[in-house]
Amino acid sequence: MTPEFRAAFTQYWRSLGKQIGEPVAAIPVPEAAAGFQTRAVKVRPAIVGRITPVDMNIVYQQLPLPPDERFDLIIGTNIFIYYAGFEQSLARVNVTEMLKPGGYLLSNDKLEDKAPAGLEQMMDTAIPMTPPPVITDHIYCYRRQGL
Repeated sequence: MTPEFRAAFTQYWRSLGKQIGEPVAAIPVPEAAAGFQTRAVKVRPAIVGRITPVDMNIVYQQLPLPPDERFDLIIGTNIFIYYAGFEQSLARVNVTEMLKPGGYLLSNDKLEDKAPAGLEQMMDTAIPMTPPPVITDHIYCYRRQGL
């Protein structure tokens, strides 16, 4: 990670959420995770009221969204690891159908690419976790093709 990328990402991270809420005190980091930075945002009630949770299986289901209502960003952490390559490929297709062209999927799981889905891997960022022993996590960024 270059210093320029880190500086730009840090600036982005510090402003993330400012359009939907305001910064508040974050939950303290456990002593075992000293060195991590956290932040929290109190989301305005009007925004929270617009969120509708949906219970679905990403392997076998997708939301039938018209093109103008598809998502700019889908975040899926600790989900895809539970599926083998075939199921991951099905999930990849379903995620792609719910993203706008140019939209992103962020995950800490590298997705199998067994079938064409219209998602291209844009970035694989290694994140060393401390304290020792160092465990490395990854963030994978995929972008829906087409604009």
